[in-house]
Amino acid sequence: MTGKIRIIAIAALFLIACGKETPKKAGLLAVSFRINEAVGDVQPSYQTVVWLETEEGGYVKTLFISEYLSYGGYNDSTICPAWIKQADWEHAPETEYDARTQATPSTGEHSLIFDLGNEDIPPGPYIVCMQIHIIEDYNILYKGRVVIGGDDNETRAQSVYTPAPYEAAKNILTDVNFKFMK
Repeated sequence: MTGKIRIIAIAALFLIACGKETPKKAGLLAVSFRINEAVGDVQPSYQTVVWLETEEGGYVKTLFISEYLSYGGYNDSTICPAWIKQADWEHAPETEYDARTQATPSTGEHSLIFDLGNEDIPPGPYIVCMQIHIIEDYNILYKGRVVIGGDDNETRAQSVYTPAPYEAAKNILTDVNFKFMK
């Protein structure tokens, strides 16, 4: 009897798998970065978000968001304000919350890999954005251009400090790199 159940289960899994649509092959986006310790008594929140924009600055999609920021922290306009202005996260469907939310990165080297074939991102040029909250209204935003769907390409992102560099934590986010791989 156990053998029959096993065969039926395998057949059911096979039929389910055959009926599913294969994801589009768009490639991978790798976001690598390093989070460093702040100097002195500063305790950064490290709230982090990664999203895509069009070259014209239009919002496309959030790819990664720290848990606190995802589940209500977006109401605090001092935390990752560039993303808050773009994303309208308050009206995002719950499936987006669950799919994008992860633990806040800690200090050290990180690499996030996004399968763009599963994200319905059409080929073309995009601006990858990554913002991290330091303290109070101090944030660091990195931006870089990648072309999705073509040959492998990468960019070392450029930083923008808002409202200005926070001296004790101006280097908490470094070595930010965005890479598309087919």
